[in-house]
Amino acid sequence: MSERKFAQGLIRPGSAALMRETVSQAVRESEVMTKPKQVEPLDYETFVLKNRNVLEGDSDRDMLVFPNDDIQLKKMPRRFRTTKSTVPPSDNVSGLFVRECLKSYSSNWSVLHWKYEPYSGSYAQLPRSDIPEELIPQVYEVDIEHDAKEDESALKRTMSRTVTKAGYLYLTPDRQQESGRINISVKSMKKRFFYLKQQVDTSYVLEYHKDDKKLEAKGIIYLDSLVDVVKNPKRGKFAFELRMQERALTLSADSEQDADSWMTILRRVLEVERRVSTAVSYSSFEENIPSAGRSESLHESLRQSRNPELQKYACETERSIREARQEGRQRLYKLYRHEMQKNERLEDEEEPKVDFYGERFGMRLLIKCEDLTFRLLVSLPHGDKHTVCQVEPYFTTLALYDIREECKISEDFHFDINDPRVRDMIPKDIQMAPEMLNANGKMDRSQPDIGSLDEEWLQFRNQALFSVMRPHPEIYLVVRIEKVLHGSLTQSMEPYVNKNNDTRLGLKVHRQMSGVCQRLGHYRMPLAWAARPLLKPFTQEIDTYSEFTTIYRQDQATLTDADLIKYLGYLKQKRVDKLSKLQSIPGSIQLTIEPLTPNLPNCLTPSLVPVRPFPEPPTNPVTYEVQEFLPESTSSYPYTSYMNNLYVYPLHLKYDTQKSFTKARNIACVIEFRDSDSPDATPLKCIYGRPGMPAFVRTASAAVLHHCTAPPMYEEVKVALPLQLHERHHILFRFYHVSCESPKASIKKRENVETAVGYAWIPIVKNGVVTVDEQNIFVAQDLPPGYLTSDPQGFGKGYAGPIIKWIDNTKALLRVYLRLVSTVYTKDVHLQKFFAHCEKMDPAAEAIDNSETCNVLKKADLKTLVDRAVNTGEFQRQLANCVKVLHAVEIGTFTKFLLPVLNQLFRLLAMDVNEDVAQNVIRLLIHVVHGIHATGKADILHAYVKYVFITTTGSITGKTIHEELARNLTVALRPANADLILINNLLGHSAFFFDIIIKSMAQHLMGSDRMKLPRTERFPTDFQFRVQTLVQAIVQHIISKYKENGTETHSANVGLANFIKRCFTFMDRNFVLKLVNLYMEKFSPGGSKVLYEYKFEFLRIVCAYEHYVALNLPMVRPNAIRNIKEFYHEFTLSDDFRKHHFLSGLLLVELKYAMREYRDTRKLAIGVLRNQLAKHAFDDRYASRRQQSKVVSLYLPFLGIVLENVNRLILQQPPQMTSSHSSAIFANGDVSSVVDLSHISMPSTPQRGSMVLDPMNRSSTLPNLGKEQVLLSHVGAGSLSNMTNASSLSNVSDRSSASSTSTLQEKDVGEMGDSLKNQINHQRSPSGVQLSQVIRYDKLNRDEVRDLLICFLYILENISAELLLGWWQNCTETELLNFFKLLELCLENFRYPGKKSLFMRQ
Repeated sequence: MSERKFAQGLIRPGSAALMRETVSQAVRESEVMTKPKQVEPLDYETFVLKNRNVLEGDSDRDMLVFPNDDIQLKKMPRRFRTTKSTVPPSDNVSGLFVRECLKSYSSNWSVLHWKYEPYSGSYAQLPRSDIPEELIPQVYEVDIEHDAKEDESALKRTMSRTVTKAGYLYLTPDRQQESGRINISVKSMKKRFFYLKQQVDTSYVLEYHKDDKKLEAKGIIYLDSLVDVVKNPKRGKFAFELRMQERALTLSADSEQDADSWMTILRRVLEVERRVSTAVSYSSFEENIPSAGRSESLHESLRQSRNPELQKYACETERSIREARQEGRQRLYKLYRHEMQKNERLEDEEEPKVDFYGERFGMRLLIKCEDLTFRLLVSLPHGDKHTVCQVEPYFTTLALYDIREECKISEDFHFDINDPRVRDMIPKDIQMAPEMLNANGKMDRSQPDIGSLDEEWLQFRNQALFSVMRPHPEIYLVVRIEKVLHGSLTQSMEPYVNKNNDTRLGLKVHRQMSGVCQRLGHYRMPLAWAARPLLKPFTQEIDTYSEFTTIYRQDQATLTDADLIKYLGYLKQKRVDKLSKLQSIPGSIQLTIEPLTPNLPNCLTPSLVPVRPFPEPPTNPVTYEVQEFLPESTSSYPYTSYMNNLYVYPLHLKYDTQKSFTKARNIACVIEFRDSDSPDATPLKCIYGRPGMPAFVRTASAAVLHHCTAPPMYEEVKVALPLQLHERHHILFRFYHVSCESPKASIKKRENVETAVGYAWIPIVKNGVVTVDEQNIFVAQDLPPGYLTSDPQGFGKGYAGPIIKWIDNTKALLRVYLRLVSTVYTKDVHLQKFFAHCEKMDPAAEAIDNSETCNVLKKADLKTLVDRAVNTGEFQRQLANCVKVLHAVEIGTFTKFLLPVLNQLFRLLAMDVNEDVAQNVIRLLIHVVHGIHATGKADILHAYVKYVFITTTGSITGKTIHEELARNLTVALRPANADLILINNLLGHSAFFFDIIIKSMAQHLMGSDRMKLPRTERFPTDFQFRVQTLVQAIVQHIISKYKENGTETHSANVGLANFIKRCFTFMDRNFVLKLVNLYMEKFSPGGSKVLYEYKFEFLRIVCAYEHYVALNLPMVRPNAIRNIKEFYHEFTLSDDFRKHHFLSGLLLVELKYAMREYRDTRKLAIGVLRNQLAKHAFDDRYASRRQQSKVVSLYLPFLGIVLENVNRLILQQPPQMTSSHSSAIFANGDVSSVVDLSHISMPSTPQRGSMVLDPMNRSSTLPNLGKEQVLLSHVGAGSLSNMTNASSLSNVSDRSSASSTSTLQEKDVGEMGDSLKNQINHQRSPSGVQLSQVIRYDKLNRDEVRDLLICFLYILENISAELLLGWWQNCTETELLNFFKLLELCLENFRYPGKKSLFMRQ
């Protein structure tokens, strides 16, 4: 369907819109749009070397020469929260991964200390000793007047507090009193309303107003010179006279009563004044008494006044006034600092403090288990009396469960709250029978070292420290209760639920259980459980209620954690229908829950290592830290201490179908940890013991279910793994049938209690990786020697293992879950395989590095070396594949083992690897860094760079990490060698790699003493070329990808700027300045706003260098200046100035060109300069006036830039063009002001005397431009008033167009061009600008004006007199007038207008 004609008309732009678009496009494509001329920096190193004596001999040497103590490499000792290091000796450890982990947990921190780093940020980050936080509040008269006019009642209330008397009186006019007339009638006197007031200095005044409603006083009569108050009937019936020292004043009242009242109060005032004058010592005012016959001047009369303010005024002189004005005076930028922070977002936000790596905990709770009480009790003798206690011993366990995640989030804490009389029911030999059975009489070296801890002090514990990383109301505290094995659950529960409260029943059960404990004391059975929420449901505060009110009987069919979590969900939902099926037991459990108090004494880690503070001998009961189990999806942090524990959970044994053991009903599962399958091997003593047992035992057993052939189990066995694991380490499960009934014979033999019914085992290490997670394993009928070599799934060719009979036709009958909590072993196959390949590269490297070639051939196997050399290509290919597959490793695993992984990857770059391996390492590093950033843990990367990273040098190749990073990062940025995602991630996290390069450079220089060499010899030329190439590649990607990848390019821009800033400390400074030039030349004028932001942000960061002043070589002025013309180049942006003061010149040039851009761009440039000057003002290193003078000498050309734009600072409309054609062009109001051609004069040649000379455009003269270009350049001088972004069309300025619009007539263009040409040779430009620098009338907004003026005032405040005089001598008359016009503008802009004006402005 064709479009309607009306709609087509709406879409078609009008002639005015077409004109605006054409003019804008023509201006933007103009040839005059040239970027600033690039000037090569001065050879800094050569200049400093030649002028060393001048710089060293200067009085301000510290600000001209780089300090020698700029950076230091420090080794900071590692601090542990435990009393000793948890890292065991690693002399005999063979695995590279384990060695690297132990090394990363015990090494000291390596820190680069930048002494002057506090001065490398913005002005807000400087040491704040001299920066007041708040200015003293001031009260201004304009505010007082405004408040008085707006709130007269408040003023009247204020006056009432100081007014002694008020009323109407008649006042004799002054002219009549001077004439001495006697017969003055009341009608000739003026009726005024009088106030008698007491001032602050206790003196009195009479203040009279026109009436009582007028607040403005008509006059004031000071009563400090009052002599007497008398009646004067000659002047009136109710008249009285005030006799002063100099004259008399007549007043009159309306009535005699009023007159008497006034006279009485005035005489009282006179008495007060006389008493005050009498109290004053005569000597204090003797010198102020005028001599007789001497005429009193104004100052003399003021000295005689009793008003202290008047006396102070009389003593003032010009000098005293000038000195008083300087007292307590704030510096310029201190007064402006609050406005700067109010109007802008600080670019340099303070970086978060990077802390050391340390163990992280969540909400920590101290739980004390106080008491467990059932209704079934017994009275037992205790000394001389009987007391009530439990009928039998209980085994209690405490743990945390998360029903939201449906998992257990803490290990079991076994505590003992049994009465000692009940605890002794189990004989010690019965309890320790498994230990004594497996002891071989030899010293057991497998037991972990517990130091000087007392075993008896550790045995009975009842308080623990829990940690919850992610607290929420769905976390439950669960207590499991077990008892000594005795028949079925139903039979054992009957006495507890019996409603008859008969003490004889308790005694009967106690006696019965005493016999059972003598026989089966080391076997347990489940009894009950209880649960309660850890936190309150809505506030998430700790629920300190200390009692479990409901204890549920343990059901044999619901023993597992999954069943328990299901019932916890019923508790949360209050499902009465489900909970009613559970049988409750009368009783209660008492716990104390409280937040952790600081410095809890006598606390042990989950590995039984004492935590500070730990007084010895212990002064408090032992407190155990309970290990928290975090889900894999939970964010993790790097490991920082040694821990190596394995948790074994036998879950289920399916014996209901087996036929091998017919009596296997009451099945006990015994767990052992062994390191051999030989016949004489014994279990290792590395299992954490329960209460009442030693700290470490050899065996642990699960609870036994009576007459259950397929028992579910919930036991948790905690094993302390050896540091060095091998293929023969395994977990052995022994299964016994336990006879619960007592034998008929009188002698109770052990063989009547236990009968072996099966064996199972799990190797801990398979293919170099620790076995974890859930597994189903086979059960054997017997346990022959060498059982680890058996293969349950078939005997292949060459099988030499023992013949084993498997139960139930080789079915996996046992289900087991293994949980590894280790900081030296990983369950990830790819990570373990990578370190195994890297380990193969170490022996050859160490041999070649530590001995000579002949010794290598003697000590090393020649055939091995030859084979390795032949298979180098294959080995490199395998190594590259190992690095590639590491992309499949979870970021959480990389985070946990961040220190050893990053150390190995960076070390691999310096080894003898090919380019394929190096590039894969770079890609993996980018992947890891990006993944960690994505989880919100950028701080751990900053901490790694600051504290952990240590550079290495290849022992064979001599490669360094910084050189290889610079080379391979450049290769990774090539579009042909990397995908877009990789490049974007590298750009986004380039700051991390730049920081690594910087630290590697510093450590390399300090470690090899190359820091003492000249900067030109510290690094090879090849490295400088690599850095230059890397910078070029980064800049190219920033400019080309800023639209699509704004976040990544911004991060790359900031990282690159900080990298270049840090290179000033180590590298050839001339080379680094060229890198800055290389960056700047990539940007063109008229670009995107984002690119302008990048450019000025780069300048801001680089110019924030702590030795910026010394880097810019401020003028070393002679003592006496004879010819100021020799320093003319210091006053303008000449090539010589930019060459010697490179960074300051670059900043000023960019500001000069930014003044022709849009408002946002202008504000960026002005803000950078303003903040830079503010930093100089606040820098305590340059506090003296002489130092500040040298600093501002770097910015003298700024005065010319301000003069060039002085017309844009004045808020008034310029003269308008009267041409009919131009009126037609801009009839739509797009240009609010256009240059009047009669007021514009352009010189044909640059003027040397002008301070606003633009040497970059000297070749741009008017005769070379066409007629259309002349008009367009002047059209560009206007400003757009209706821009949606509130910014002017500043790009139009200085940009002539090569094309014209069809609406302009050739005749008009020619006339306007000729009129300009006629003026060129007759007038001199006050600003020295040429055609490409047309005076602009697009006004700057208030913030821009104030920022420019504050910079202008700062330079004037600190410039030396001779420099200011020299600058004036090179100014034209017009520039001098503009200079004073700027001063007037400063007064106008910084004058305080009052609160009302500020409010209206907002």
